[in-house]
Amino acid sequence: MAQLTITEAIKRSPIGKTYFYSQYIDTGKITVSVDGSGKKYIDSSELLRVFGEMKSDPPEQAANVQEQPTVGDTVQPNLGSSEQAELVKELRVQIEDLKADKKFYQSQIVSLTNRLEAPTKTVQLNPFVRWWRGS
Repeated sequence: MAQLTITEAIKRSPIGKTYFYSQYIDTGKITVSVDGSGKKYIDSSELLRVFGEMKSDPPEQAANVQEQPTVGDTVQPNLGSSEQAELVKELRVQIEDLKADKKFYQSQIVSLTNRLEAPTKTVQLNPFVRWWRGS
């Protein structure tokens, strides 16, 4: 089993430093060992036992890796011009539908807000008045 410093263990865990100390080290849920020179370490098996899967160190990325398209990309490079035009047309229709839905929901919010009644104030009567009225 690999011996990790506490800092390395925190980096490989899915939680933050303060929470790691307070909930796992201070309570004894994770065993901290001390080596011959007095340095504290945590076995990687302890992290696996508590968290299941550990985060690994980020691998070095190769220079020839092709970049994946992101959500913000609007046009895919392998589409023809007619396919791109069709895609743009479909997206415009979807945008118009979403705008109509938004307008409908906003009108529903206004309608429901207008239907709400204001809370009524309850006035506490003087105890003498209540006694006099017999209530």
